[in-house]
Amino acid sequence: MGAQPAMSTDLLDPWFLVRPAERAGIVRLFCVPHAGGAAAVFVPWRREADPRIDLVPLEPPGRGTRSRERPYEQLPTLAGSLADAIEPYSDEPYALFG
Repeated sequence: MGAQPAMSTDLLDPWFLVRPAERAGIVRLFCVPHAGGAAAVFVPWRREADPRIDLVPLEPPGRGTRSRERPYEQLPTLAGSLADAIEPYSDEPYALFG
C-alpha cells in the first residue's frame, strides 16, 4: 500500500480539487475532465450525488487550477501518475469516470 493521504488542505495532492471523504461504506467516483476541460465541471455534480457516493474531481496538470503546469504528452505516463494519486484512496470501492 502507498502512503496515507494528506490530512491538511495545505498538503493536499494537486490532483484533487476536493479532499476524498474519510468515511466507510462509500463508493469513490474519481472524475477526469474531458479534453481541455477542468475538474470544476464536476463541482455541481457533487451537490446532486447520492450521499453514498464520494464524487472526487481530478485536476490533471495543464488544466484548471494547474493550468501553469506542463500537461502530460503521453497517455501511459498520465495513467501511471493518476494511478499513483488515487492509490492511497483505494481502501473503499471506487470507479473512474471520464
